[in-house]
Amino acid sequence: RIDAAVQHCSAYRFVGLDSEELSALRAALLSAAPPHLRGTVLLSTEGINLRLSGPKEDVQVFIDSLERIEARFSALDYRISFGNRAVLPRFLVKIKKELISMGYPEAKAEQTESPAAPLAPAELKKWLDEAQDLILLDTRNTYEIAVGAFRGARHLEIGTFRAFPEKVQQAEDLLREAKESRKAVVMYCTGGIRCEKAAFAAVAAGFPRERLYQLQGGILNYFEQCGGAHYEQDCYVFDDRVAVTSELEPAGVVLCAGCRDPMRSQKLSSKHARPRCESCLEDGVQRTVIRASRTQSRGSRKRRRMSRNQAEASIADAAGPSPPP
Repeated sequence: RIDAAVQHCSAYRFVGLDSEELSALRAALLSAAPPHLRGTVLLSTEGINLRLSGPKEDVQVFIDSLERIEARFSALDYRISFGNRAVLPRFLVKIKKELISMGYPEAKAEQTESPAAPLAPAELKKWLDEAQDLILLDTRNTYEIAVGAFRGARHLEIGTFRAFPEKVQQAEDLLREAKESRKAVVMYCTGGIRCEKAAFAAVAAGFPRERLYQLQGGILNYFEQCGGAHYEQDCYVFDDRVAVTSELEPAGVVLCAGCRDPMRSQKLSSKHARPRCESCLEDGVQRTVIRASRTQSRGSRKRRRMSRNQAEASIADAAGPSPPP
């Protein structure tokens, strides 16, 4: 909605940075942020991963400053949406070991192109419209998938992205199907960044590189280009909106104040009631809980907080694929 007062913006780029330059770069970016801008910028030797929310003018001021401060950040592919309020609490710049926590050192996306070929949203929609026989592989966490996913997609039942390398190694039936049927395997995530690393683990597990694809810009780019065709329900995002519809509007999903599971609100008993799922219900609030299964999606508060901090996994997992250096 181009008339909305607040712009939400995210992007990433895998590009090699020297560890010695990260502190100075962090200080420069902190100084460049206008007072009303909110967001999180992750810096690492792998590159940059950012998400911004604030007045459109402030977002643009920061983007212009970012490109002046570091020329290698001038080619970022931004995912942009609009709203009526900021969806992030403050502005932070953090130095991290990884842009998206995977713990898989073989995935050196800042040095080597992803082994998965980028697939444009329009092309995926065409394949799905034609009912082509392919394997859609969702690389996200189980609690995200419970909010919404592509129809017929497979997933590996992971609670954090760090589990993906081990789980894809164990996916023997899926690997056998991919090899014997010679089907294309299309990986996807929220905004693309996870697939850039997941592809390395998938190839190492034996998935044929020549038939491995990643959805360019992830679900959010697909929504922007193709709407909700072939997709069921909403997309989990790592900010105050919790989930967005295929129109990139807030989906009315909230997090349980107890276990942090996402759930759809029916109504609150009072405007002051804290949302709680059926399992954590203490004050009589009635809600519909979104769960893949209680054992898979509950977890502890600590695990959910760790998963959100991947943001990862999506800090800019709302962005498109990284252009080559």
